[in-house]
Amino acid sequence: MSKFFAGLEDAPQKKVNSAIAAQLNFSDDSEEDKPTISNKEKKDEEVDKLCKETTFKKPKDVDQFFKKLTKYSAHFTKKGLPSVLVDFIAEAEKNKSTPAIFKQKKTKFLEKYNEVEVILNVVEEKKHKKSYIEEIGKTYLIENLQKRKEALKEMESISTLSDVEMHRINLYLLSCIIEESVEENYVEIIDRLKKEKNFVSAEEEQSLLRTRIGKYMRNLLKYVQELDADKINWENVYYDLMEVAEGLSDVTDVPRESVLEIDYFLRSTVDDVSRPYLTKEFIDRPIDSHNYEKFKVVEKLRDLPILEAVTLYKQLTEKENSTNAYLPKCAEELGHRAFIERDFTNAMDLLEYSYYNKTLWCSAKTETVLRVLCLCFEQKMKEREFFSVFKKSLLQIGDNLLLLKSQSIKMEIARAFVFLRLGSYLESHAIITEILPGFNCETLLRTRAIELLLTPQ
Repeated sequence: MSKFFAGLEDAPQKKVNSAIAAQLNFSDDSEEDKPTISNKEKKDEEVDKLCKETTFKKPKDVDQFFKKLTKYSAHFTKKGLPSVLVDFIAEAEKNKSTPAIFKQKKTKFLEKYNEVEVILNVVEEKKHKKSYIEEIGKTYLIENLQKRKEALKEMESISTLSDVEMHRINLYLLSCIIEESVEENYVEIIDRLKKEKNFVSAEEEQSLLRTRIGKYMRNLLKYVQELDADKINWENVYYDLMEVAEGLSDVTDVPRESVLEIDYFLRSTVDDVSRPYLTKEFIDRPIDSHNYEKFKVVEKLRDLPILEAVTLYKQLTEKENSTNAYLPKCAEELGHRAFIERDFTNAMDLLEYSYYNKTLWCSAKTETVLRVLCLCFEQKMKEREFFSVFKKSLLQIGDNLLLLKSQSIKMEIARAFVFLRLGSYLESHAIITEILPGFNCETLLRTRAIELLLTPQ
């Protein structure tokens, strides 16, 4: 009888131990008392294992991975995508070695399970959670820009967000609205950029801002250029950017450098461009280089006589560790100065270099001057890379066999080329002086016309 009841006295304690283990996520030694694994947990573990075992070396690896995921279709539809799968997909897409077909497969896969709604539902259901970083990160997977904005703004309405969470949402929303339209979202873009100074006390958040701020400022500088091209006053935009730069000066120099780019390459340039839509007070506003060496170089190259400036420029570019991003723009400015001062050899070298090393501030006039140089100095220019561009553009003359005057600069130079070939160098000169007022090339074109006459065709 004692054998029959052996072990029963320990049964209550075993149940208690099992309950405690379940609460503490420990497992008991007894198999029969272990908490059973739910079907959801089991499938999530299988997906986790699949992710860990998968590498994308070939397109067929991508096909096999998404094919294996179809086994869990019902599970994903009912429970949503597990975070481990979402993170794995995001990391795989960032990896440069992942086959290009991955993006197409990923988009089709996410659309099937409506990941946007899953994220919004998770946010709604988990408002008691302490951290929302995971959900914020998942918005990266939403291809549709409008839906990504909706998801982020839904999260932004949660009252218990930490500074880090608010910062991530603010940055991700900045990316969305800038991508959508700087013009339409300008006020919100500036407001969010001004908010950034309140979110970057942590070093990790400062680093994250530094990786993104350059792209944001590039887009805003392009917006300023568009306003200027349309002859619209952009002074308020300039002062907004100054305020952003001041607020973030302890974290990054990029906004301040962007304002200085406007100062040096738009507000105050070597070209005599009239801007009646800007106030004289604004145009004459003194520039403070803030002791940035790269902008001091710009000033020095502008102040020196052309030959000394070209010599200094060459010395700077020959330095192995030269990191001045504005040197290509300096080359363009020097090239135009050399052209005006009839130093055509330096003009050819500098303008061709700047043509193939374009910057945000490059001038459309550079290509025009290079075409005129091809016209006047065909023998010297034909050995250069740009000459193939010039030759190709001449083909359009086939659309204007009567050589009628046009509104296209390229067509006008093509007309000048044909007139020169026909010996009408004065007609060619008249076209060029209309395109580049003040540039007298009559002697150059007459010389070229004589060369053509004496050269057997």
